[in-house]
Amino acid sequence: TPYRFTINKESTFSATDIPPIVVSNTVIYPQIGGKDVQSLIFEGDKEQWFSSKISLKGYDIIRSSEIKKMVWQERPNNIIWLMMDDGRLLSLSYDRQTNFQAWAEHTLAGTDVKVTDINIIPTASHDQLWFQVERTINGSTKYYVETLGRFPKEGELDRNDYIFSDSALTKSIAGKTFTVTSSSGLLVTCVAHGLIDTQIIEVTNSGGTLPNTLATDTNYYVKLVNADTFRLALTSGGTSIAYHAGSGTHSWRTKVINSHTHLVGETVQIYYGGMQHVNKVVASNGTVSLDHFQATDTVVGLAYEGELETLEPSAPDNQYSYSKRLLNLQLLIEDSLGIKIEYNSLSEEILFRSMLNQMGVKIDLFSGKKSLSLSGIGWETHNLKIISNGPFPMQINALVIEAETGGT
Repeated sequence: TPYRFTINKESTFSATDIPPIVVSNTVIYPQIGGKDVQSLIFEGDKEQWFSSKISLKGYDIIRSSEIKKMVWQERPNNIIWLMMDDGRLLSLSYDRQTNFQAWAEHTLAGTDVKVTDINIIPTASHDQLWFQVERTINGSTKYYVETLGRFPKEGELDRNDYIFSDSALTKSIAGKTFTVTSSSGLLVTCVAHGLIDTQIIEVTNSGGTLPNTLATDTNYYVKLVNADTFRLALTSGGTSIAYHAGSGTHSWRTKVINSHTHLVGETVQIYYGGMQHVNKVVASNGTVSLDHFQATDTVVGLAYEGELETLEPSAPDNQYSYSKRLLNLQLLIEDSLGIKIEYNSLSEEILFRSMLNQMGVKIDLFSGKKSLSLSGIGWETHNLKIISNGPFPMQINALVIEAETGGT
């Protein structure tokens, strides 16, 4: 009955009041103090519970704060996400069957950034990880609810939609067709155009004859916007262009991205068509102006760098006192672009674009081996950093460092 039960003490390792997570037949919880993670494992063949600390390899990134919340993301990868009291976000890739544990710290982009809450929302295809994020934007503290983008390896995203920026929005700025009529100046009709006052557009002659006051390859400023109509001027806020003869349906395209008021004053990273645009600052009205009209689908957000730092190579067998230096690095890369290497005070980008690639056209994601000479690294530095450089995927499947030893 509800009044007749037995509570057994299965472990002497204490727990905080933070809800645990359950992974298969394992209960995972923070130990009192919030700096250690314990796993309580039930082994059915022995009908016993066993305790094991799984935070030893992550203690260096846990110790400066306390664990405030943990959530379990089962799909697409087995990851335990941990929110720390100081607002940092940690992850533990965890697979008990293969004895695989890998800790990482996730530094979100922006100023004075803190993660204030995390949670998982399961869907039919994957588990969504959601954050509440605190940032300083344009001098004020803002709170946003954000979600982690899909992994490219899931095969659910077109390359144009990859999101490798923080607090990012995906926007289409593809142009639309329009017609013109005379009504106190040239009136442009375009259903649900989505343009705003002062936005810059360019017109093309897609059918018929352009009014003789309009020309291709010219910047025009939108004004007097209604839902389905607008007018044009040669300068921002200038006089509307008068109507002259023209016929047919034409099209426009823009180089201005709207609706980024949440990042006003911030320098943002821009990804379009599988390529990277130079960084821009979000204007006070939430717009981002590109340098050209080539973009259609864009991803705009705060830039961050994914970083992998190698450990010092282990000593050769039976050699206990020696000097060493790093000579060469070989990377096995899969479906990636934008990678740089840092060692000592040097920074070197791995080249993926060749003379055979046309400028202004995206290149394929690279899979294969890349080699880099580290001959200038000297005898003092015994580790290096591999860094994602830009809004692109970086997947390193293996790395080999060739080192030279000698001396006493």
